[in-house]
Amino acid sequence: MATGDIKPWQDAMQLIYGNAPLEATVATAFAAPLVELAGPFSLVMSAYSRESGVGKTTALSLAQAVWGHPREGMTTLADTQNSVMKKIQDLKSLPIYWDELRTVGHLEKVIEMVFGVTQGKGKARLNRDITQAEAGAFTTMFVVASNYGIANTVYSRTDGTEAGGLRVFEIEVPPVLTTNFSGSQSQQMIIGTAANYGHAGAQFAEFLVKNRKDVRKQLTAFAAQLEKRYQFSAKERFWATTVACLMVGAALANHIGLTNFDLQAISAFLDQSVRDQRQALQEAENTTLSDPDAAVNLINDMLSSARNRSLLTTNIISYAARGHPGAVKPVDCDYAKLDHVWVQNGADDGRIRAVKSEFDEWLRKRNYNPKQVIDLLKRHYVVSVNKVTIGSGVPFFDKSTGQLRRYCYDLTPKNPGSIPGSV
Repeated sequence: MATGDIKPWQDAMQLIYGNAPLEATVATAFAAPLVELAGPFSLVMSAYSRESGVGKTTALSLAQAVWGHPREGMTTLADTQNSVMKKIQDLKSLPIYWDELRTVGHLEKVIEMVFGVTQGKGKARLNRDITQAEAGAFTTMFVVASNYGIANTVYSRTDGTEAGGLRVFEIEVPPVLTTNFSGSQSQQMIIGTAANYGHAGAQFAEFLVKNRKDVRKQLTAFAAQLEKRYQFSAKERFWATTVACLMVGAALANHIGLTNFDLQAISAFLDQSVRDQRQALQEAENTTLSDPDAAVNLINDMLSSARNRSLLTTNIISYAARGHPGAVKPVDCDYAKLDHVWVQNGADDGRIRAVKSEFDEWLRKRNYNPKQVIDLLKRHYVVSVNKVTIGSGVPFFDKSTGQLRRYCYDLTPKNPGSIPGSV
């Protein structure tokens, strides 16, 4: 229910006017209900800044106050994935806001949800009588604010552009250089929205109900203009729909008299954001492997980087049963120099053993998808995952370095002589 009056919210909107990234962030409140009219999928927008105090939280609070309480309605890091998905299913077309993502763990939690949100439906479940429960369809906009940005991380965790990075439209929010309000004034204006919220959303919803067909036509016409301007490819459909909904939503909010968005400035900012994302995506695609030989070269890079401290080279890598490791001898190895050993190379048999968690992290730090790399390596290697010990069978190695049984990738060459550039 709308609470209080609309004026305190409109007064607080003065805090973000003149800053196109912040205006675009608040415009998501009016863009989210349009998503249903524009496409069959939900959208994810990420607003990031490496500095604090740039206005992201203020913009998200103002956006949330369009429909509900500016803070209580915000999704928090303590919320479980199931509770957030249930909230999205219940609200169906209203925006979901998630602020203050600061750690890798926070990002991982959101990344898991990106796919659920963009699929536009919740998990399939059974009722108590074992009948199929309604999954709960929705089309909305999910808005994330962080200090890092999530697009590249989403991309590196997925198998390709369609599955990951292109589902996120990301904008950078630069620091505010000048402001007409002091810190205490700004704080009081935001506090005022805690008792005055929901009126903008109520008026916007009424307008959409009465003008649904005209709004759909406007979205279609504007999307055609964007297509002509940007020449969006099929895989960029999430970006195209996000820009269309943001611009039409902001224009409608102005038309109704709710806001005073600078549409020209927002358009120019989104134009630059599209160019920036295309550049970032191109750089990410350069690290997306498609050639098995390139994956082998990546393995060789890993062995080179681990050499001296983290790589144990032996004559062979024994896959014998526990307690019968076979004759395994170190090759040109000084135990005293080894530290945190997580990869082993067999000089004679060409086998490679690497601790799975360490290997996956090594790839991710370089923006490679571990599953994709492993799939490509299977062209040249028999790949298995076993709970074993690095250096198993090497005299005194286990005890001197404290090696434990861990889940490891074991790579056995299918034809050692045919592996390009192998070491």
